[in-house]
Amino acid sequence: MLNGKKVIVIITGGIAAYKSLELVRKLTQKGVKVIPVMTKAAENFVTPMAVSALAQEKVFNNLFDLTDEAEMGHIELSRSADLIVVAPASADFIAKAATGQANDLASTLILATDTNVLMAPAMNVRMWENAITQKNIHTLNEIGIKFAGPNEGDMACGEFGYGRMAEVDEILENIELHFGNKKLKGRHFIVTSGPTREPIDPVRFIGNRSSGKQGTAIAEALIQKGAKVTFVSGPVEISPPFGSKVIKVETADQMYEAVHSALPADGAFFTAAVADWKVIKTKNQKLKKQNGMIPTFDLSETEDILASVSKLKKNRPKMVIGFAAETENILINAKSKLKKKGCDFIVANDVSLGTQTMGGDENTAILVSEEISEQLPTMSKRALAEKDLGLPNFESEGAAGADLRANFSKEDRSIGVSLAPMQRVLVPTGLCLEIPSGFEGQLRPRSGLALKYGLTLLNSPGTIDSDYRGPVGVIIVNISDAEFLITHGMRIAQIVFAPTLKAQFQVSKNLSQTARNTGGFGSTGTK
Repeated sequence: MLNGKKVIVIITGGIAAYKSLELVRKLTQKGVKVIPVMTKAAENFVTPMAVSALAQEKVFNNLFDLTDEAEMGHIELSRSADLIVVAPASADFIAKAATGQANDLASTLILATDTNVLMAPAMNVRMWENAITQKNIHTLNEIGIKFAGPNEGDMACGEFGYGRMAEVDEILENIELHFGNKKLKGRHFIVTSGPTREPIDPVRFIGNRSSGKQGTAIAEALIQKGAKVTFVSGPVEISPPFGSKVIKVETADQMYEAVHSALPADGAFFTAAVADWKVIKTKNQKLKKQNGMIPTFDLSETEDILASVSKLKKNRPKMVIGFAAETENILINAKSKLKKKGCDFIVANDVSLGTQTMGGDENTAILVSEEISEQLPTMSKRALAEKDLGLPNFESEGAAGADLRANFSKEDRSIGVSLAPMQRVLVPTGLCLEIPSGFEGQLRPRSGLALKYGLTLLNSPGTIDSDYRGPVGVIIVNISDAEFLITHGMRIAQIVFAPTLKAQFQVSKNLSQTARNTGGFGSTGTK
C-alpha cells in the first residue's frame, strides 16, 4: 500500500521530535521515499544527520538556500509528494499554518502545497486546551488538514492530559488510511460511536462502558475505502478516525440532532451505546447525602436515533446498520430489535460479564437481517469493520474464488426458491461487474453444495467478458433425488478472475505434422 509513495515529513521543535526518527525509519522500511524537512527549533532535539541517515535522503531546512532552490524550489518541493506529515506539530507551527505565515521552509511548504496534510500535534496540555490553539485547529480542519492525536497521558513537563503526540504506529495507520483502496469514493456515511452521558447533576451522569473502538474501526475502514465519514462520537478516550468530520456530543439528544443534521447519507452505522433513559429534571447543584435518604429521579426515554433514521420517508440512507448490546437471548432480541427499529441489519454483540466486548479489542457478533442470521467468529473490531456486507468475499487468504450469494427480489426473499430434482433455475446475485480489459470472470460451482446436496452449475465455467455490463446470474441444477430450498443470502457459487490471451486466427492450407496427428476422443492418434 505504501511502497513507492513519496511523503514529506516535517519535524518541528518539541521533545516529541525523537519519535519522528522512528516514524521516518518505519516509513522507509515500508518502501516510502521520505523527504525530511526540519525547522530550526527541531534541531535542538534531533540532529539533521540522524534524520538524513534514517531517511537516506537530504534534510531540507533552509528556505533561502541557493543550491536547494536551484535543484528543487520550495514550490516544486511542496507539490512533489503524495502526502505531507507534520510530526510533531508544535503549537507554534499550528498557529503559523492557521494564520498563513510563511517565514521558514516548513511553513512555506504548507502554504504552497496542493497535497493533503496530516499533523500530529504535541504540546503541553494547557497549550492544547487554550482557546487560541483550539481555534487554530478548527481553522485547519475547515480547510481540510487532518490530525492524528494528540493522546492523553503524562507530559515531559510533569503534567497529565491531552497533548502527547500520537504513537508512531497510530500515525502510520492514519497514513495507510490515506492511501487505501478508494472504492467508496464519493459516498457519504454516518457513524455513531461511544457512549452518551445523561446528566443527573453537575458531576454525575447515566452512562455505560462503551469505548468507541468498534465505531472508530468502522469509520477508519470506510475512510480507507475513500468514503466521506461524519463521525458522531460520545465521550471517549481514543483519538477520532483520521479523515473524518468529527462531531463530539455528550447526550442522546445532542447525538440525535447531529445525526439528522448530517443527512443525507449513503449509509449509516449506529454503533454508539446510547443511554435508554434520561433524567427529566437535572439538578443544578451536586446532590449530597441527607441522613440516609435515597434520592429519586423521574426518568424518560431518550430519542430512538436508529429508528428515527430507519423510518425516514425522505433522505433515508440506502443501508442502515444498527448494533445491539445484549446479555441474554442474543439472537431473539436482535431479531426483535431489527423489526422494531426498521433497519436493514443488526449486529448483535454479547456484552455479558466476562466477554470483555464492551471496552475490549475483540467482538463476537451475530449478523441479522430479515433473511439471514450469520454467527461471526470472534475477531478484532477492526476485522469486523472490514467485513463487507453483500459483496463477494474470499473466505481465506489462499482462496482463488470469491463467494457469490443468492440475492432475490423483496417478494421472493422470505420464501426463497424451491428446486425440484432435475430442475434448473437462474439465481440472481444482485451484481453487475465491470472487469478490467485483459481479464475474464469465470463462474464455478461450490464443491460443498455438489457433494452434500447434488447441486451444480450449468454455466460452469461461465465466462464473463470485460465488456459485459449486464447482471450476473447463476444457473443451478438439482441432480439429486430430493427437493432443495435456495434461500436469500446463501452462498451458491464462486467467481474466479483470470487474465485472457486473445488468439490471432489465420487461414492455412496445411497443418504441421505431430506424432499424435488427427486422433481424438481418447485416442492417442499415434501411427
